[in-house]
Amino acid sequence: MDAMVGQVNGRPIYASAIFNDIGIESLQRLGESQPRLVFRAEAKKLIDADLRARVQNAVILAEAERGLSEREQLGLLGYLKTERERILAQFGGILADAEAGLQREKGHGLDAELEARRQQILTDKFLRDKLYPKIHVSKRDVERYYQDHIADYHPTPMVELRVILVKDERTADQVDAALKAGTEFEEAARKYSVFRGAQGGLMEASKLDGPFEEYHGLAWPELNEKVRTLSVGQRTDRTKIDIGYGWVELEKLERGKSRTLQDAYLEIENGLRMQQFGLHSRKYMNELLEHGNYTPVDQMSNALLDVAMSRFARPQ
Repeated sequence: MDAMVGQVNGRPIYASAIFNDIGIESLQRLGESQPRLVFRAEAKKLIDADLRARVQNAVILAEAERGLSEREQLGLLGYLKTERERILAQFGGILADAEAGLQREKGHGLDAELEARRQQILTDKFLRDKLYPKIHVSKRDVERYYQDHIADYHPTPMVELRVILVKDERTADQVDAALKAGTEFEEAARKYSVFRGAQGGLMEASKLDGPFEEYHGLAWPELNEKVRTLSVGQRTDRTKIDIGYGWVELEKLERGKSRTLQDAYLEIENGLRMQQFGLHSRKYMNELLEHGNYTPVDQMSNALLDVAMSRFARPQ
């Protein structure tokens, strides 16, 4: 379990670190519940994912540390000091409580938490400095996206109702009693309604062809009139209609508020920038991995899989 299975930039990778990240108990449960071949396939997916993430993080961190100026190093030390004080403050300023709390919440102590935050801020800053200058989103790009996704910015108003219909006064009294006692509308519909009882009275969502305050989608004007006054989650009282009695609950209402290009401009621009950032990040990461100093992932994965099979899989 503590065998070294490889290295990244000269730093060893131990089997125990990988299995702890994946979760010893998860691997044990998987091994106990699945045949050996199934366990092998599932364990390989978990191991490969952890290894790829570990290698990528280590490679990009090495690049980030290499380009750090003396001033930036001092700034980073100041940031970590502040973070340490903030974490301690969360646990009443007591180091032992902070260690125990972090161990309970994240599975590691204060030093490991600070190191994780150091690595995160370093890699984030490095990638921003490296890739942001390559990102360019023009006004035309934003306009094109808006037109290509016009339905998202001019959604169709939709309404969804639950309905209870009964034919006689005796059953209507039972519905009223049930609702008054706190029975959910859906449950009452399943028990009493002659309309879509199996679906809990739920009607298919329908488009609004005008303001909700002018709703007329039901066959009974008396119910339509009351529906128009509802808010989501509210229901009408018992209403006399030609076939008997009815109740309606407003399940969902999407008014379909439209957004102009001006309203959505910054959101679209930021989304396109993030999209480009993701593409540049993947491309840059692939370039780093091509020239990185690390044990091949397949080699490490096979070694880890052998350990996992002997430790966690069912006996042959």
